[in-house]
Amino acid sequence: MQTQHPDALIAQHMTLARKLAFRLARTLPRFVDADALEFARAAAEMNGLSDLVTVTALDWSDPDPGLGRFRTILGAEILYQPAIYPVLVEVLAQLLAADGTAFVSHEERPFAIGFFDLAREKFLVRRTQRKLRGPEGETTVYLYALTHRRE
Repeated sequence: MQTQHPDALIAQHMTLARKLAFRLARTLPRFVDADALEFARAAAEMNGLSDLVTVTALDWSDPDPGLGRFRTILGAEILYQPAIYPVLVEVLAQLLAADGTAFVSHEERPFAIGFFDLAREKFLVRRTQRKLRGPEGETTVYLYALTHRRE
């Protein structure tokens, strides 16, 4: 098996995640795409994480209170629809543990800044960026770390 450069793997996963997230963003919170869930399960298995990761559907507007809180939340390519930003900020605030971090990544997209403007009301927000080369050329990817504000 040929080993790919990590940047190429990230770019490939970002491309697939972008396509699936777009399908989800158009339909959430009322419908979850089974293909997106299966993709997430396959990615966890491919990376040897299937014993550590549980993939499940989540209605952002009405999360199951039995889920509890999480120390780490990952979100990639979930900022397509500005109309869902308030709901996304709220669900992150509800599900993120007091000492946890939510990581949100996306490709360069000017309107995504609106999400982080809202998120700053509840979270401390740190950002890093990196240029990646993939099959579709070079792209800038932003990674944000959100932690609860201390009162």
